[in-house]
Amino acid sequence: MPDTQPIKILLIEDSPSDARLIQADLNNAEGQTFTVTWVERLDAAVAALRAQHFDVGLLDMSLPDSTGLDTIKSIQHAKPDLPLVVLTGAENETVGLEAIRLGVQDYLTKGSTDNRLAARSIRYAVERKRAEERQLHLTEALELHVEEIQTINRTLSESRRAALNMMEDALEARERAERISAELALDIEQRKKAEDALRQSREEWVETFNLIPDLIAILDNQHRIVRVNKAMADRLGIAPESAPGMPCYHAVHDTDGPPSNCPHAQMLIDQKFHISEVREPNLGGDFLVSVTPMFDANGALRGGVHVARDITERKQREQELYKLNQTLKALGKSSQVLMRADDEADFMAQICRIVVEDCGYKMVWIGFAENDEGKGVRPVASAGFDAGYLETLNISWDDTIAGRGPTGTAIRTGKVSMCRNMLTDPAFEPWREEAIKRGYASSMVLPLMTDNKAWGALTIYSALPDPFSEDEVKLLAELANDCAYGIIAIRTRAALNRALETLRKKADELTFANSELEAFSYTVAHDLRNPLHSINACLGLLSDDFKTNLGEIERGALQRVDQSVRRMASVITDLLVLSKIAGQQ
Repeated sequence: MPDTQPIKILLIEDSPSDARLIQADLNNAEGQTFTVTWVERLDAAVAALRAQHFDVGLLDMSLPDSTGLDTIKSIQHAKPDLPLVVLTGAENETVGLEAIRLGVQDYLTKGSTDNRLAARSIRYAVERKRAEERQLHLTEALELHVEEIQTINRTLSESRRAALNMMEDALEARERAERISAELALDIEQRKKAEDALRQSREEWVETFNLIPDLIAILDNQHRIVRVNKAMADRLGIAPESAPGMPCYHAVHDTDGPPSNCPHAQMLIDQKFHISEVREPNLGGDFLVSVTPMFDANGALRGGVHVARDITERKQREQELYKLNQTLKALGKSSQVLMRADDEADFMAQICRIVVEDCGYKMVWIGFAENDEGKGVRPVASAGFDAGYLETLNISWDDTIAGRGPTGTAIRTGKVSMCRNMLTDPAFEPWREEAIKRGYASSMVLPLMTDNKAWGALTIYSALPDPFSEDEVKLLAELANDCAYGIIAIRTRAALNRALETLRKKADELTFANSELEAFSYTVAHDLRNPLHSINACLGLLSDDFKTNLGEIERGALQRVDQSVRRMASVITDLLVLSKIAGQQ
């Protein structure tokens, strides 16, 4: 059930943008409401703490008027009982651990948290502080009850001695015995009340101990479990009451002795507080483990208190962000290669090498879909650990057994296809044995497409089962699109270069033909113009000398000859103009 009482937060942050982001995250958190008071300086924070009550402080250690661990010490001095959560940069995680050693409840890394993690850390900080205060009150009450019991015991001893001394006088002894009996009854009643109070205090302490969400184990100086809380018992799969006496290395690590990096073993050597990040598959992930030494009344070390905070989700997110950054890096490199590429084979080889080296995958290859009868897939480029694997492939993109693997499916459907686990995926059975020999565990295939049609595929092999996140698939799909575009662009440029070269052959031929045409036109025009002048002169003489003697038919014939001569002259003129134009070109 959500807590209806809002948690009052004093946010000490000099960056307005970070402050707004944190408040937005807290406003979006589910299951709890928060009221945030924001100040930008240490002196303003101290003034606010004196003026009003806060449940928790959210502190940036780098302020205009204070930096580093001194900032934490100043806040603790101003308000010793205020639980604190510090904000650090991604590069200052060591400072966050040092802050925890000073008594800070938790730390958050800027830029790598979400609203759920921030809200949970604040709630845990408040609850841990409340639990510590309840434990302190219970301890004080227990000490008070112990003193009362000791007083009762002394009183009882004195009463017994007095009774023995009074045995000489029977009457007096009887009277005093009755009085002592009454006093004894009162003592017994008081002792019973003290025992009940002690038992109640213990029950309240155990209840608080079991409500803490962190995994807590108390160990002796022989690595034996003294007590665990419910969270730890649940992770171990045992009842809390069955844990005492078990060696912690057997219960937690399933080994016959402490591991080499055991923080408890280090604490037993130097008797100091230790904190470290530990990956423990038996407990289900990654943990921030702190070990605090315990000493008896004489100062001798008698064991330690282990507190393990589950940071699996945070570590997974960090790993995902790292992989996405590497994929973005690969995407940037592929774009640079695309701009410089002029050879198709070299371009594809570089793309494969970038994915292997930057994204950390086992092997990458590019294949083209064949349009032959078997619809095969032909490998054309690869990078990474192959060891002859591509030579063993018999992949088709047809809807057959050889085409129902991830590569054939991606080409056939034009969509991303995956084999999340090669050991269990039945569609991967034809290639399983050879893939397992080379350490492949899963694969993802991205189709290479143009105009919504797949003509090839980029296949990626990983050494881990199901490693591909949704965001990474999107980025790798962009890389595959760039690869397809690059291949088509290189082919287009090559075809264009071939076409330009062909046009330059053709241009030379046209130039030669134009020169021949120019010479022919000039020769024809020159050779025809002189006879034409003679014909034209003869026609003039006939028209002048025989005009009166010619009949209508003869005059019509002369007129037609004259028109033909004129058309012939016009054609010769056009030939000369054409030869001049060709010469100018």
